[in-house]
Amino acid sequence: MANTIGTTRSNLIATFTAALLVVTSTSSVAFQAPIPRALLTAKRAYLLNEAGDLKRFDSLADELRKWGRFELVDQKDNADVLIVFGKIVKGQAGSARNSGYVAPVERVTLEIRDRTDESLLWREETGPLFSPEQRLTKHLRERLASAEQLKK
Repeated sequence: MANTIGTTRSNLIATFTAALLVVTSTSSVAFQAPIPRALLTAKRAYLLNEAGDLKRFDSLADELRKWGRFELVDQKDNADVLIVFGKIVKGQAGSARNSGYVAPVERVTLEIRDRTDESLLWREETGPLFSPEQRLTKHLRERLASAEQLKK
C-alpha cells in the first residue's frame, strides 16, 4: 500500500513538473518584448571594454566573430551599434559579523547602443563565473533569431 502511494505521488509530481515546463516554455516565447529595429538591421559593431577584463573581452569578441551576425569594426564612426562589455557591483556577499569577510557581488553586463545617439537597444547581465560572455552572446543570438522568425 505504501509503495503504491509513493508511486502515485511520484507520477503526480512528474506529470505536474512536465506540465509546468510546457507552460513555462510556451509562455516565455509568447511574451517577449520586441527587439528595436535599429538592432535588427545593424550590420557593423564597435566593441567597447568598460569591464577592464581583457581576457573576457577577447572571448566576447571571439564569440561575436564566430556568430558572424555583426562585422566588428575598429572605428566607432564606421559602426551601426556599440557593443559595451561592462561590470557592475550589486550589493555585497559574506558577513562582517561571522567571518569578517565581505565581498562585492559583481555582475557582467552586455549593452548594445545605437551609435548615432547612444540610446540603449539591448541590455543583459549575468554572474561573472563560467564564461559569462558566452551566455550573454548566446541569449542575444537566440532573441535576435526569434525576432527575425516573427518578422517572416
